[in-house]
Amino acid sequence: TVLNLIIEDERTKRSESSQGQRTFFIAYEETEASFKSSELPWNTKFTLQSAVGDKRGPESEPLDLFSEVDLDPPGDISVTPDVIDEALTAVINWNNPNVFEDMTGPPVKIKLWDETEEGEMELIEEIIIPNDENQIRISLDEGYAWQTKFSLQADFGSIHGIESAYVDLFNHMQLTPPTNITITANQSTSHVEWTHSLEHGQFHGLGTILNIWMVD
Repeated sequence: TVLNLIIEDERTKRSESSQGQRTFFIAYEETEASFKSSELPWNTKFTLQSAVGDKRGPESEPLDLFSEVDLDPPGDISVTPDVIDEALTAVINWNNPNVFEDMTGPPVKIKLWDETEEGEMELIEEIIIPNDENQIRISLDEGYAWQTKFSLQADFGSIHGIESAYVDLFNHMQLTPPTNITITANQSTSHVEWTHSLEHGQFHGLGTILNIWMVD
């Protein structure tokens, strides 16, 4: 039997004795073969052919090599706000449950979403995180809106795992009102002072809204 690997739509050949080729010649009495995801791309496909000497039969239809892999969604997702270099930063952590026997696994894809006025989720950007990482930092200074949400899913090339629920990127942070408000006034002027009460301190983009009402 001849087993051909197809990587990124390019048919390549490999032999058992040479790492530079891309075809496997398998004895007739053997009816199975094993491959590691750490050695081949996730989107690898394969075909099979019967062979006698140099004579080969037609190839089978291409199949995904890793199509039977079930991918669970990342778990234990947490978002911790932090101020780094005066920029509000969302520190996102997660646990990737998709760890294989050789201690490898698929990358994780983070999707950033904007919720429209109609309540629909509009995709802004996708970022691929290597399988050996479980944290990403996203700053408000990067141009994302306060109401931006994100989701996580395992990305196995042509196969995608179950997507997590939408999670607020910044909006979970409470914008508490200023405290220690003092007023110094005379007949012509009034001077108002206050203290910011946000737990994480000052960051770019933070301001104070002062509302004034006219009383009849």
